[in-house]
Amino acid sequence: MCKEKTNTEAFEKPKNSFSWTPEQRVAIDLRPQKLLVSAAAGSGKTAVLTQRIISELTDTENDADISRFLVVTYTRMAAAELKARISEAIRRAASDSPDNKKLARQLLQLGSARISTIHGFCSELVKRYWNRLGLPASVKVCEETQALEIRNRIMDALIERAYSGAFSPIPDFRAFSDNFVTTRDHSLSETFLSLYNNVIRLPNGFKVWEDAANHLKSPIPFGKTEWGGIAMLLLRRASSYHLPIYLEYRDLLASEPAYLKNYIPAIDADIELIKKLAAFAENSEFHKASACLAGFEFTALSSVGAKNKLPEGEFFKNHIRSAFKKDVELLSKAFASPDEPYADITKLNEADGAKMLEMRRRTADISLSLISFLREFDLLYSQEKQRLGILDFGDLEQYTYRLLYYENGDFTPLSKE
Repeated sequence: MCKEKTNTEAFEKPKNSFSWTPEQRVAIDLRPQKLLVSAAAGSGKTAVLTQRIISELTDTENDADISRFLVVTYTRMAAAELKARISEAIRRAASDSPDNKKLARQLLQLGSARISTIHGFCSELVKRYWNRLGLPASVKVCEETQALEIRNRIMDALIERAYSGAFSPIPDFRAFSDNFVTTRDHSLSETFLSLYNNVIRLPNGFKVWEDAANHLKSPIPFGKTEWGGIAMLLLRRASSYHLPIYLEYRDLLASEPAYLKNYIPAIDADIELIKKLAAFAENSEFHKASACLAGFEFTALSSVGAKNKLPEGEFFKNHIRSAFKKDVELLSKAFASPDEPYADITKLNEADGAKMLEMRRRTADISLSLISFLREFDLLYSQEKQRLGILDFGDLEQYTYRLLYYENGDFTPLSKE
């Protein structure tokens, strides 16, 4: 079971063990499917997770054992709290059933249960299997503050070296760095380190980025490139999410004369947009989606009058349509022209394909230069960590992935133990 922070308020924290909401009860009892729970902070995720674990451990028809659970949280404090809650719940259950040997065994094994932060779990695996990874037995995990100091020092030195002209892959580093200047109060070092931190956490992150950059140079339609494909995926997800909800509320509100007159025209216009976006996503037509989003204006919902208001109508206006408007705003940014936000780039794609391809090639070249720069940083950073005999949190994630997965993505035998 995964825990994810969102703004959804589907869960309400129970006041006692008998006040679970219907959604919480489903999350607790659903078997044997994998389950993703999305709910806001303070909404009872930890309580639900605890109860789900307890219900499995106390189920007489289930052979679940606490030693086979992996429970990962965001912070050490949360991990300690979760462990305490599970311990208390098992003790209560054991007290109510003193002859239950399974519960007694769970109490004995609780101390070795894998309930930790993600980096705590990774650290445990790496320390246990250091020899398989070719690491020295004396290697230590450094604190993030130490790792940050080392990264900043190496990055600052590399930038200074590049500005002096001593980094041959980028002869004109000053012109190159102008591509990353923003209006925000961030230094070039911070920008590059942020990009490095993102790519290094992906398996084969540099290779994935490099392949995507080279793919961008090919003359295929932008929507079919790795880069345009991300925007297409966002479009596909948004349209497939909003369309059934809109159709449901249209059917519901169309039966009321006041809503039929004042809401349905605007709802139909939104539905037409959603269907168009779905078609553009299906055909990977980036430029058409961009033009459609740039030129779309929402039709205002007319008043239905106080006496005609329905809870469903108010919910549609304040939540359903509001959420769709936010998604359209985000999509408009994703599909905007690189040079002029929210511009219609249809002409650039169709009438001036050579210019569009040249812009893509320039973007790819900048990306490839950046990759070479960050690879040099990664080499220097790795050499310094090796000299000091330390690993950082990024190393823990990469080594854990190497222990659990082959390069082709298949599980290793260790992952099944």
